Amino acid sequence: MTVTHEGTADAGYEAATDEARHEHHPSDAQYWKVGLALGLITLLEVGTYFIADPPYDHELAPLLIGSLIFMMVLKFVVIGAYFMHLKFDNRLFRNVFVAGLLLAVGVYLAVLTAFEFWTDRYEDGTYDQDSFLVEDAPAG
Repeated sequence: MTVTHEGTADAGYEAATDEARHEHHPSDAQYWKVGLALGLITLLEVGTYFIADPPYDHELAPLLIGSLIFMMVLKFVVIGAYFMHLKFDNRLFRNVFVAGLLLAVGVYLAVLTAFEFWTDRYEDGTYDQDSFLVEDAPAG
């Protein structure tokens, strides 16, 4: 729907209304479906913490961490596409967000690698995270 201005200085000018500008945006029902999907993904993410106690001290740790990273990226993409309207905006905006996401995931993986998180080197009891709390008893 457009509005025309006849008989004024703006004759022939057609102003876009809200309907025309928002014709490609999702409906309220679509937002609810997206919100429900995001809630289910969050439920799966939280559920990974209950698989073992402590959560990542077993052979499934790389699979759990990989699935958490995948779910994080999926939620980022869905939130950016629908709630930030990147799906409907200029491709440049989408590329800026994707570049930021790739940089963040790359830095996260680099930090995990730097701390040797992917190996089981510390599971042999050779590393005690609370060793600084233990005071040496005086000899005698």
